[in-house]
Amino acid sequence: MENLAEAFLGLSREDFSLLGAIETGMRTHEWVPTFIISKLAGLSASKSEYRLQHLFEKKLVVREAQHYLGYQINFDSYDLLALSDFVRRDQVKSIGERIGVGKESIVLEAQGYASLAIKFHRQGRTSFKHVRRLRDHLKDKPRVPWLYAASLAARREFQVMEKLYPKVSIPRPVAISRHALAMEYVPGPLLNRITLSDPEEGLRLILQEVGRALDLGYRP
Repeated sequence: MENLAEAFLGLSREDFSLLGAIETGMRTHEWVPTFIISKLAGLSASKSEYRLQHLFEKKLVVREAQHYLGYQINFDSYDLLALSDFVRRDQVKSIGERIGVGKESIVLEAQGYASLAIKFHRQGRTSFKHVRRLRDHLKDKPRVPWLYAASLAARREFQVMEKLYPKVSIPRPVAISRHALAMEYVPGPLLNRITLSDPEEGLRLILQEVGRALDLGYRP
């Protein structure tokens, strides 16, 4: 992914180090100070400031000046970090078209050793109080940052998929990184674009799979 990022975004290894440093710093800071970013990235202050300006111009970081200058990463840069990790682990070779968009996720086509779909969780795009109220894995974490709310959601989904596959008809889970979940790509028409000749049979098949999931101990 770093080579792809260099080709399309002009990013360097230093830029990825800075993005990762901000990600780490956001565990303890709402806005991560420049000196902490520099220390975590292993770069000089002058180099960090120069590259952070570059990332800001690319709209991959946001910053705010209070009594100090602080930075956050956004979902675009979080996507890049996850994809870079997949590529580093040799799990993803290329990225294709966007195949799904929802309130809390985006899904892209990808290619590894097989055709994949990568789901990027987006819980941070909605009201956090609303998300926490509806998500069991967040109820005891009132101060978790947006990015980690998405990461926790992806981790929970991956664990559930590993437990259910292949006894339940779901895509095979392949890998996880941060808020991104890579799974087997199942080709076929989108459900919202088809008309069932026998809706009752379709419902029966769906309820059958739900029953199998419940038998395995899954509770939504």
